[in-house]
Amino acid sequence: MERLFFALTLSAKQKLELEYWRDQNFPLWPKAVPAANFHITLAFLGQQEMQLQQKLLEDARDIKGASFELTMNQLGFFSKPSILWLGPTQIPSELLQLVEKLNLLARKYSIAIPQQVYRPHITLIRDIKTPPPAPVIPIELKLKCNSFSLFCSRSTDQGVRYLEIDSWPLNNREP
Repeated sequence: MERLFFALTLSAKQKLELEYWRDQNFPLWPKAVPAANFHITLAFLGQQEMQLQQKLLEDARDIKGASFELTMNQLGFFSKPSILWLGPTQIPSELLQLVEKLNLLARKYSIAIPQQVYRPHITLIRDIKTPPPAPVIPIELKLKCNSFSLFCSRSTDQGVRYLEIDSWPLNNREP
């Protein structure tokens, strides 16, 4: 069994840029997410058997979608699960269509997807009890989203690591 999720990735340069910005604006937080783990979850699938993982990998190849740009420029706080996040003020329709297709894929295999409004975000800091003050330096991180990936979450001695299993291009629309 592995904990799986579909997500958008950031380039190494973008991860380092975001980590630097976070550390300048919110220094000394003990539960800062490592830059290597920065991503935007599209569909969380939970613990799944390897057989189902193979089916997901096969079916994900058939998902078609257009690439899009995403501007991460809004800082937010979720009281549950106590996280500080960065997200977009505008959500492209192509992103919402991709999320819906991945949710349909999950439901095909009876994977329960939370029935809540989708809010794309990158988790910056975990276990925050109250919202921190506004950042001194605003951010506008522009992402070109050309692919989506399936990830697994693995616990290690150094903490949780997200490993990319496979990815698929976003460069075409459905006919």
